Amino acid sequence: MKISEFATDVQAEVEGVWIDVGDGLKLRVARFGNKRFQRYLASMAKPFSRTSPTNEIAEGILRKAIARHVLMDWENLTEEDGTDIGYSEEKAVELFESHNDFYMLVQDLSKEVDNFKRTTDEEAEGNS
Repeated sequence: MKISEFATDVQAEVEGVWIDVGDGLKLRVARFGNKRFQRYLASMAKPFSRTSPTNEIAEGILRKAIARHVLMDWENLTEEDGTDIGYSEEKAVELFESHNDFYMLVQDLSKEVDNFKRTTDEEAEGNS
């Protein structure tokens, strides 16, 4: 196997890629553990340098980090009555807290390396 098979698009890892989830829903997801995500977690961990945060606090920090640096946007996410849910970090955190499967989906998509693979110019032209 060629080492180039492991090449990823670093810009896409940070800025996110649009992923069609189905039923019209699209999520723009950055890679879990990207540089901005890591810096944010490190800054949020500073107050706990002498103690460990409770599990509840740690999970809250992780949700905020994912909302800020992993789930970058969405399209066609609606309430049950069809009302559009506009994207915001705050709304993402709220939905993560109330809909665990949505939270887990975002994490799963952000950890799937194929979503961030670098493509050659020839492959990109073939997909246009």
